[in-house]
Amino acid sequence: MRGKKRRLNTATETIKPTENIESRPKWEEIDDRLRAFARGVVSAFLQFAEAVRDAYEDKVWERFGFPEPEQYFLERVGIAPRTFRRYLRINNMLALLPAADREHAAEEVARIGPNKAEVIAAIVETSPGHFDEWVGKAAGLPREALEEQVKQALGLPPRGRAHDGGPPGEQFGRFILNRVPPDRRDQVEWVFDTIQKVSGRRNYVAAFLDLVDIGESDLAAQGHVRKQ
Repeated sequence: MRGKKRRLNTATETIKPTENIESRPKWEEIDDRLRAFARGVVSAFLQFAEAVRDAYEDKVWERFGFPEPEQYFLERVGIAPRTFRRYLRINNMLALLPAADREHAAEEVARIGPNKAEVIAAIVETSPGHFDEWVGKAAGLPREALEEQVKQALGLPPRGRAHDGGPPGEQFGRFILNRVPPDRRDQVEWVFDTIQKVSGRRNYVAAFLDLVDIGESDLAAQGHVRKQ
């Protein structure tokens, strides 16, 4: 009886029901796998970005005889400079958010991908409270359209369109202020505004050149003279 029962069980196990079963298309399975792997890659790179930040703070590349961080990351770590700068910027963006929100924010970054996350970092750095709003926009837009919306929000001219008026140097001023770390923005704005008031020229480009002159004089006082 036992042998007969075992044979019946074996036979039952080999019977596969074929009715009302719809197998998923292979392309859907591949898409799911790729997105799952991508989330893992983003998570790992966010941790990598923290290590990059630590490397910058300690200037680790100097310990190995590299004069510049780019060469260290490319030759020793094996990561292209553009890649580690992208994830460093994403990490810096997340660091601006409240600590309780960062885990959720990291998941959102994984959802939209690092390329779009880098795009919205430019606006989130100025308005961290609008992170979720920009993630929502990023999820529904291709990168190019997202870049245009970010530029518009930052007051920059759209791609391919010349700057349409405004005081001389205004575009350059916005470019500078939108790219310095948020905790330095007030300082940079104060320095530029003060130089413009002292010189009587409301022009960020002129103020920048004044800063270059000041820097050159300072370096010359230290014995660093520019070759003519």
